[in-house]
Amino acid sequence: MTFPKRTPENILALDCEMVGVRGDGWNINGLPREEGALARCSIVDYYGVVIYDEYICPNKEIINYRTRFSGVTGEDMVNAVPFEEARGDIVQIIFGKFIIGHDLEKDFDVICYHPPKHFWLDTSENQYLRRLANHCSPQKPSLKNLARCILNIDIQKGRHDSIEDARAALNLYKFTEHSHSWYDNTTSKVKVINSESANCRQRHDQEGNNDNGSGFCSKLIALVIAVLVIAVYMGNR
Repeated sequence: MTFPKRTPENILALDCEMVGVRGDGWNINGLPREEGALARCSIVDYYGVVIYDEYICPNKEIINYRTRFSGVTGEDMVNAVPFEEARGDIVQIIFGKFIIGHDLEKDFDVICYHPPKHFWLDTSENQYLRRLANHCSPQKPSLKNLARCILNIDIQKGRHDSIEDARAALNLYKFTEHSHSWYDNTTSKVKVINSESANCRQRHDQEGNNDNGSGFCSKLIALVIAVLVIAVYMGNR
């Protein structure tokens, strides 16, 4: 299958906010099981211009607005777009486009649409961004941390805003747009984890060797002191 080349005309940045809806069954505390559902979606073009931004009403009952993390409140649902209508509009906009975002799999899960992996430009999985932010853990870096370390901007300081997050991901992509780190989107995650983990292991091995050397010296000094104490004791007898 032949894929198009990336150009400003076929690149979009997307971010979604989720709320908790009533799932099937109950949790261990006897409360309804909570599932994540789409409550807001924002899409900007390559230049940061908003081309879609809607609050979306889930198909299931909302039991947790997660306002601290989503920025969504009950008032936002008054005139929210029904999910099926919103999903149709979103898919129509992003179909055949390269999509920039942070942890895109979660966004695509709640949209219920997964484009071919070749079209994913996920800032949470990019090796070069991780390296620039000194992120050594195999766990995904947060968008907030990448933006602060690489772009020198603070996001998510107040109410979460999916437009702000989409633009932050877009600017992170632009910062590394011409690096080789975006050439193979389908295997970037594996490359990132393996490469960064190898660097971490090397660092830890070096630290371990240093620790082992220090430990040996300490044991040797302790042994010498013990021999001297015994010699003094025997000489005084």
